[in-house]
Amino acid sequence: MIHGKKVPKDQVRVRVDRICSGQGGIPVSNLTNEFRLLAQAKENFTLWPRGLVGKLVATKKVTVKKTIKSSLDPILLPLPDHIGVMYRSLALLHSMVATMENPLTFKMPLGIVGSDVTYDFTIDKKDLVQFLNFEELDVVFMQLAILAFHSFNVVAKQQHRQPLRWFLPQAFQDSVPYDMKEINLFLCDVLFICGFYEEANGFLNKKASLTKQSQFILSSWNDTDPCGQWKGITCDVSTTVSTINLTNLGIQGTLRSFNFSSFSKLQVLDTGYNKFSGTIPSQIGNFSSILILYMDHNFLSGFIPPEIGNLTALNVLGIGVNNLAGRIAKEVGNLRNLRSLSLYTNHLSGPIPQEIGMLSSLKKLSLYENTFLTGGIPSSLGNLTKLKFLYLYENRLSGFIPCEFANLHSLTESDLSENNLYGPIPISIIGNLTNLIWLGFGDNKLLGPIPSSLGNWVNLETIDLRYNSLSGSITSTIGNLTKPEGITLASNSLSGTIPSTIGNLKHRNSLELRWNKLNGSLPIEMNNLTRLKTLQIRGNQLTGHLPQNICFGGSLEALGAAENKFTGPIPRTLKNFSSLIRLILHDNQLVGNITSDFGMYPYLKYINLSGNKLYGHISSLWGKCPKLTTSIISNNISGSIPPEIGQATNLGEINVSSNHLTGEIPKELGKMISLIKLSLGHNQFSGRFL
Repeated sequence: MIHGKKVPKDQVRVRVDRICSGQGGIPVSNLTNEFRLLAQAKENFTLWPRGLVGKLVATKKVTVKKTIKSSLDPILLPLPDHIGVMYRSLALLHSMVATMENPLTFKMPLGIVGSDVTYDFTIDKKDLVQFLNFEELDVVFMQLAILAFHSFNVVAKQQHRQPLRWFLPQAFQDSVPYDMKEINLFLCDVLFICGFYEEANGFLNKKASLTKQSQFILSSWNDTDPCGQWKGITCDVSTTVSTINLTNLGIQGTLRSFNFSSFSKLQVLDTGYNKFSGTIPSQIGNFSSILILYMDHNFLSGFIPPEIGNLTALNVLGIGVNNLAGRIAKEVGNLRNLRSLSLYTNHLSGPIPQEIGMLSSLKKLSLYENTFLTGGIPSSLGNLTKLKFLYLYENRLSGFIPCEFANLHSLTESDLSENNLYGPIPISIIGNLTNLIWLGFGDNKLLGPIPSSLGNWVNLETIDLRYNSLSGSITSTIGNLTKPEGITLASNSLSGTIPSTIGNLKHRNSLELRWNKLNGSLPIEMNNLTRLKTLQIRGNQLTGHLPQNICFGGSLEALGAAENKFTGPIPRTLKNFSSLIRLILHDNQLVGNITSDFGMYPYLKYINLSGNKLYGHISSLWGKCPKLTTSIISNNISGSIPPEIGQATNLGEINVSSNHLTGEIPKELGKMISLIKLSLGHNQFSGRFL
């Protein structure tokens, strides 16, 4: 875009590859002198020196005044800093600075992208000269400028098209330039076209390496204008590609042909949820400006290249759900600006490098589901004081939980489950991590008591300590954990009685205490837990009655109280809670009428009432449980099997053995296509079963 006029694409594309590569040229005499004469005539001139602007401002030896004449207020961003482009810009400046008065004043508009913003730069000559050490390139740069102009117009003339006269006055076509402003605008666009072409060429090369279906998906990539309507491409105000978002497009191919050096200003690359395969090229380290890099949910293999450590500006790195192997590159520790690191669900092996503890800005660390990740949890993780989310589950990590975790004051979620961690739960981390809302230490080899300081975690919503070797009693401070969600202490060696403070958990929706050594009766305060969806207390030595109001809230979906020593009646609220999915009460001494104490359960999938003292007959309502798959009710039941039971077409197992059932076996049972196991023994059936 020049003075609001857009260069036709078909003319921009002409021989631009030859111009940008510096090939060719025409003899031009005394060009440098002519430019110097022009510079003498112009104290103020318009120029766009690309990446030089940022370098000048960084010296703090330049005064910048910004003037805005419209509501548009973009940030001045340099176009691609390819080495050739930078050197040529500096060469042009060098040829002009030598003859100008001190101090130098530059007027720098953003008119090239249609904005009305102007920057006035003032700098002393001696401070600028240090950047200009490429005098030998002066003539080369001028030749390229003239060549570009003539290349466009020669072809335009051959094709009977309008020449690009708005670039320069007619006089410049005869190598007699006289308007410095126009010359600089022209040179500016030569540089713009070169950088622009390199980016477009990088995209088109990448597209050509993909499968035909993937090329069809990217059919909008059909010319050298990626900032047009190209799918997944976003450009910044200086028409430099800043974002490549190809997520979930079904693209299949490799990253080998990707020209990483063409996108030095790229800030976001997202190739996630595709079918990219092969290795991650080491050239990925050329993305020096990238902030967000997602390559997750693909089929990438090989190692994580150590060059990943060159991406020092990176904020987010996501390479999860691939087939990566080998060790985590210790160079990851160079990414000091990283806020999120996700390498989960790969085949990474070896220890977690201590260098990860150098990522002082890290807020999320996801290394879970790498089944060959071994060794201890590095104590250096205690340096990550900004860390909020730590996911290390389903690995083969071993050793103690580091006491340095006590430094992770910002931690809100931590899941270390399904590893080989051992030793006690460090009391220090329980006392300090008061912001935790989710804790997963399950399926390890932890031992010792649950610290009473557990009650300090008043913000904790979910705690999972299942499948360990924890011992001792359940601390009464558990009653302080009044937030919703679940508490899971299943499959340990906990003993003693359930504390009455458990009744404070009236907002909890899940409580799992099964497979421990708990004894005594349930505290009456458990009647307060009316919002529970899951209550699992099976496999203990509990006695007394089940809480009569346990189903009062109507939310209960799973009740497991089997294999205890419960006596007394079936909870009276059980009949009317239609949300029930699993009911497991077997091997107790419960008493009740199976006909009147149970209702109709449209969502019920599994029921086991065997080994109790239930009586009555099987209700026809059991046939109205369309999702029921397993029914085991061996007790003291009499009467016959109702034919309506055949309407429960999903039943795969029926066990009514060891009852006092009589009559004929309904022929409807023979039509139940899902039925795999039918147990009718030890009853008093008559007739034939067809």
